[in-house]
Amino acid sequence: MKHCKVAIGVIGLGLLAATGAAGAPAARRARIGGHFEALASTAEARGEAAAVEQARGLGLKLRVRGGQTLIPVILEPAPGLTPNDLNDVSITNLGGLLDARSRHYVRALVPAGALRALSRDPNYSVTRTPAVPFENGGLGPLRSEAPALTGADLFHTAGLTGVGVDVAVIDLGFIGLAARIAEGELRNDTVSIDYSGTGIESGTSHGVGVAEHVADMAPGARIHCIKVSDEVDLQNAADYLAANNIPIANHSVGWVIASYYDDTGPISGIVNESHDVDGTFWAVSSGNSQRRHWRGGWTDADADGWLEFAAGDEQMNVATSSTTATFFLNWNQYGASVTNLDFFVYNKSNVVVAKSEAAQTGAQDPSEALSFTYQSASAPYTIRVKRLAGPTAGLDMTIFGFYNDVEYFTAASSCTDPANAHGAFAVGAINQVNWNLALPGVESFSSQGPTNDGRLKPQIAGPDGTTSKTYGNVGSYGTSFSSPTTAGAAALILAQDGSRTAIDLENLLSAWAIDVGAVGPDTVYGAGLLNLELPTCMDDADCQDASMCNGFEACVDGLCVNGAPPSCADGLACTTDTCNAATNACEHAANHGACDDGDACSADFCDVALGCQASPVVNGTVCNDGDVCTTADVCTDGACGGGDLNCDDGLFCNGVESCSRASGCVAGTPPCSSDGVACTTDACNEATNTCDHTPNHGACNDGNDCSTDACDLTLDCQTSPAANGTACDDGNACTTVDACTNGACGGSGALNCDDGAFCNGAESCNPASGCVAGAAACPSDGVVCTTDCNEANDLCYQPSDAACNDNNACTSDLCHPVSGCVVTQLCAAALASETFESNNWTGGVGWRAGWTAAGDSGIINTNTPHGGTRHLRLRRNTGVLTRALNMTGVISPRLQFWWKATSFEGAEKAVVQVSPDGTTWTTVHTITAAQANNVYTLADVSLAAFAPYSSNFRIRLKAQMGDTSDLLYYDDLQVTGLR
Repeated sequence: MKHCKVAIGVIGLGLLAATGAAGAPAARRARIGGHFEALASTAEARGEAAAVEQARGLGLKLRVRGGQTLIPVILEPAPGLTPNDLNDVSITNLGGLLDARSRHYVRALVPAGALRALSRDPNYSVTRTPAVPFENGGLGPLRSEAPALTGADLFHTAGLTGVGVDVAVIDLGFIGLAARIAEGELRNDTVSIDYSGTGIESGTSHGVGVAEHVADMAPGARIHCIKVSDEVDLQNAADYLAANNIPIANHSVGWVIASYYDDTGPISGIVNESHDVDGTFWAVSSGNSQRRHWRGGWTDADADGWLEFAAGDEQMNVATSSTTATFFLNWNQYGASVTNLDFFVYNKSNVVVAKSEAAQTGAQDPSEALSFTYQSASAPYTIRVKRLAGPTAGLDMTIFGFYNDVEYFTAASSCTDPANAHGAFAVGAINQVNWNLALPGVESFSSQGPTNDGRLKPQIAGPDGTTSKTYGNVGSYGTSFSSPTTAGAAALILAQDGSRTAIDLENLLSAWAIDVGAVGPDTVYGAGLLNLELPTCMDDADCQDASMCNGFEACVDGLCVNGAPPSCADGLACTTDTCNAATNACEHAANHGACDDGDACSADFCDVALGCQASPVVNGTVCNDGDVCTTADVCTDGACGGGDLNCDDGLFCNGVESCSRASGCVAGTPPCSSDGVACTTDACNEATNTCDHTPNHGACNDGNDCSTDACDLTLDCQTSPAANGTACDDGNACTTVDACTNGACGGSGALNCDDGAFCNGAESCNPASGCVAGAAACPSDGVVCTTDCNEANDLCYQPSDAACNDNNACTSDLCHPVSGCVVTQLCAAALASETFESNNWTGGVGWRAGWTAAGDSGIINTNTPHGGTRHLRLRRNTGVLTRALNMTGVISPRLQFWWKATSFEGAEKAVVQVSPDGTTWTTVHTITAAQANNVYTLADVSLAAFAPYSSNFRIRLKAQMGDTSDLLYYDDLQVTGLR
């Protein structure tokens, strides 16, 4: 992540009941939550130790009592009962104890083997594992930069430090609390309360770093440090706030799968009730999960039952960050989980390393959780989701991780609970070094909204990367520290006016925020950057400036606000009315242009007392009366008019022109119309002022070669037969001599279509199209190496071996008249090879899998490889490599490789062995001390003796030397043969 190890928030591992906005959770049908069932099943199948290890991996806070490890369980009383109605007899009879109560919940600690029995107790309606908390922060000495950046220093200078205000820091641990009080980082009257029962200074120092940020912003406020571990403790903490009139709380902790991040569930319910009923202002970290969160609908394009995180990709990579990786999946079916999903993590060898297969059949919570140890040698790891049963229409899923980023992360809707609660003032984070930029980006991990039900989150953004004593000099990174800065700001505002409510604090912080990013509140910055405005007034009298133009000034939330300016309107449309601050009076300036009525025959002006006035202009003033049929328009006694327009153009053929009031001069009707004879050309003769009609004999041509056509001016087209013997076309392509006889065209003689070629078949004549080719004598046989038809000898389907020649001296190529080209292999080919250039045990081609390497063996780039830059080295008597290939159907196989050895002594040697079955090994090549001259030598070994060959034929390279100075090298190894 950044400079340090950063925790996120509370990850809920149990199946949690959905609650209303404030109050007890809704009734549940299932007695056992999904992860509770998983732990109970593990205890029954594999014993208590296995169940305890599974619970630890999922992040549950285990307790040790009397040498026995106990698992925490959250119990919800049956209808009609409260936690105080229950005794601990049934729990102690199972070897457990009743550890804590709140208004709605009971926390029991029981052995793993007693989980199933506890779920059968009729006094409890729900038995589940608790939500698991984790921090939304990281690292950070001394006084934070936040007071100077946010304007809190101005409050301090004005004497407003939070005196008289109590602030609660509700967190997971306070290691170093006493030391910070002794050093003066926290006040001596700081209160500490531990609801978890594990000790205030245990678990983590996170809460102390958070408290320091509250103290730096509001050094006069008294801080209550309250340690919690689950929802029982959180509810007790909320009740403590109400009982002690504590108006402000900070919770830099996140929780997952307690709800579908939609303002429901026990965690959000506790915060909402405290806010809505008790009036507590809750500053809550939005979360550090932007890159550790995925959300989407069900996509399965290939219908194989596996979720696609991106187009065609059913695997989502997990990034390296923490060695213990924990992930949580849930979906939008709380209260009715009709879709059953399973959750898996695979390593690079496609082996399952973690899985969660809780059943969802209607009443169980829709959630899965898993944990595994991240080992670089097995990376990359991938997350996968399988649909076991149920519908996918409308399915919406969310995945959160503890400390590991995911490949297809979703920034939107990445806030953890209770930041999604309507009663939480959620805070994002901006690095303090970027705070004063024009557009400071939020931290890359800062969670964003909206909530899964579409509400705006976060509410504001505060600085992180700030200084504190707890975290040394590397900076306090995470929304864990922007949130208490905001809580401290709220304490200063409340100290300035103690009557303000939680809603007032939220409204003021939002109103004073500096808007960045998209205009207005958005899902990245909320209202904007945290900003405190120092009060400038106490009442309205402090704001009056004696200027009537500002209106009546008022004091609102300590700041002067101008009133509505006075109305200086005089009711006249042609005056410009303004308030003159210099003279403290209304002024009305004449605007003559506003009186122009568009009439050229009137003079218009503005009178500041009477408004618009008008008088006639001088007679003869040029104007436009708007009539296109008049000309030479002038004004006469204030009216515009003109003489008639003459439209006659003097042309006979145009007809008589006229004037249209709509469009002006209009052409008349032409005098020469058609004479009704289709073959004449009708025209108007302007020279003679007459209409002319000219015959067009071409218009009478009927396309018949055996007729003569002409135009008669009176009778239209006339036709007579052409002379006998006139050449014509009878339209029959199969006749050769066409001539007219008595006005009709006929032909004689037959067309000869035979082209004398064998392969074309017998030609014929079609009267419409002429000669037509016959059917091919030899239709194609589809064989590429045969000649379908040979015109030279009138033969069909002659094979040609030359057409099959692949120019490979190692093959025999023949043409079969039916099968086509038949290729026979004459030379051996490489079946598998290895050059060791890939520098790993999976290189080479043709093998079933990678090398199995043991002992002192390795791929190196020193001591001159035979080819390339790398070769294999074996040392001592431990270096062994084994690899398998498929030899089924191989003829005359050979094993070829280059080797060299050095420093062999006495009986030291190395062998190459083969095994058809992986059990019985036969030595086929031996290297002794006499051959150890450090020169590469080719070995060519026949494997013919091992026929018939198996599909899992193995080769083994084995060192049998004394120490690391005895060196054996192999390079450019291959197996050849005919298949």
